[in-house]
Amino acid sequence: MNKPISKFAFSIGVLLFFTSPSSAQDITHLTGSGNFTNGQTGAEEIQQIAVLNFIGAKSTRVSVYPSYYFNPDTKTGNPFSIDSIMLLLYQAGIKPMILFEYYGFYNALGTKDKWYEIGKSFAERWRPNSPYLLSKNIQNWGISVYSAINEPDINTPYIPRTILEGTENYHDALEGLADGVHSIDSTLRIIPGGWASQNAFSWNDANGYGTAIVDLINSGKLAGFDLHTYNDNTYAPIVDKQQEFYWRYCAQADFNEIQQEIGVTKPINFYASEFSYKANILGIGEEESAKRLFTCIWNNLGVVKRDGFTHATEFALVWNLYHTVEFDSVYGMCNQFMPYIPNLRGTTFKRAMELGAGMNFTALDPNGSGIYKLTDGVKDMWVWQNYYRWSDINGTSFTIDLPTDASKIMLYGFDGLRDSVEVAGKQNYTFTQLPESETLVFVILREPIVAENTPSNVKNNNPWTIFPNPATNMVSVKLEGEPVLYQNAIIQLKDMTGRLLLTENVHAGDHSIDMTAYNAGVYILQVSNQVTKTCIKLIKM
Repeated sequence: MNKPISKFAFSIGVLLFFTSPSSAQDITHLTGSGNFTNGQTGAEEIQQIAVLNFIGAKSTRVSVYPSYYFNPDTKTGNPFSIDSIMLLLYQAGIKPMILFEYYGFYNALGTKDKWYEIGKSFAERWRPNSPYLLSKNIQNWGISVYSAINEPDINTPYIPRTILEGTENYHDALEGLADGVHSIDSTLRIIPGGWASQNAFSWNDANGYGTAIVDLINSGKLAGFDLHTYNDNTYAPIVDKQQEFYWRYCAQADFNEIQQEIGVTKPINFYASEFSYKANILGIGEEESAKRLFTCIWNNLGVVKRDGFTHATEFALVWNLYHTVEFDSVYGMCNQFMPYIPNLRGTTFKRAMELGAGMNFTALDPNGSGIYKLTDGVKDMWVWQNYYRWSDINGTSFTIDLPTDASKIMLYGFDGLRDSVEVAGKQNYTFTQLPESETLVFVILREPIVAENTPSNVKNNNPWTIFPNPATNMVSVKLEGEPVLYQNAIIQLKDMTGRLLLTENVHAGDHSIDMTAYNAGVYILQVSNQVTKTCIKLIKM
């Protein structure tokens, strides 16, 4: 039986725009949902932005069709077509990638020169820190990932793959796009539009389209590839109707198998502009779908490169946060769009964002234990894919090695908090009688490290403050306590892995540090001397 409709609701009337973009590197900035189409900015698009902010996801796909991205009369690209939606996405703190839509039943694909012009014109206008964006006082935000030609491997008529099949072909179009974008900025990433056949039919060469462009991948012109990963209990099962388990249909397996089949020779990135788990079909109820979607979220976010541990996922967008079940019973993630009322799958996705906000991956093992480890510097999180064949330690018990300052472990499933255990003073803790065949999340809370070893004659209650926080450039570090607290004090800036980035001596009770050169993300600012130590989480926008 399905669970009751969520009580969450959201509408245009409570949409809040931020004054500056939030493009931090935690997992909420790796995911979201598409599409924003052809630059439209009506009530529907405004509400979609509201939904992303409500859910807590910070990425999306801007989808543009041929007449909007290329003018055949002037033979020029048309990057102005998306001006309005791009500025709205910036104001809302949403990070876009772009898809140039094309299907075989459209007019001619066009030559390499055409696609060079498209790539060059869009990169000129929309790359981060472009002259246009800087003229709008927009820094460190823009389009970094450019893709083209969606699902060529399953849509007929098929597009010619290489020059051997046609003068206007898939390979040359993508090479032209890559060359055009890279003529403006060589650090931008170009990828093919999503492939669906590996997930759907186990075509490990993407119906020949992967083989056609592997030279572009191995040369570095393409940064990786985009896989559409839709799971169910029959055609691409995690667990099928007979309770058989399948790892081969997960995103990591898809990524591994295509690389091996087509002959990828260098480390590449993973992209998933569409993923989901079906419902209301094949006998799949909403609760089963929500449980499996929770697995799919982490599975797509935590893909690794060929070395088995380096994070590969640049984005993974769920399909579809905006569709109602009435409109799309299989993939719709809300019961009502305006005002917004998510269904159980939508609520589950929101829960994953709440758990992952501020979190960065520190260790990933999808090919073995099925464990992903994350931290935000204040708490840690372990995600365990507790399925047979997904984890070589699957079962009903799970042991967590604890940091010395751990205070509590909170256990979550797709449906929310299930257990909470005090663990202060313990080196590890073992959960028993756990459910199998689902994904479990363990959040390890830590005691705050503030004002350690402070002498009793010094009054001190978190004596250092920082402002502004979040910050974009200069941060003021100010003493609120007694002068003895800054004598011989040192400021250290660390990232979420503990890597030391900056050390400065403090000579007064008011000190400034410049964050301009650092990437957006979450950092730990530590101020210490022989008397005290204060650690504060700092967010760089």
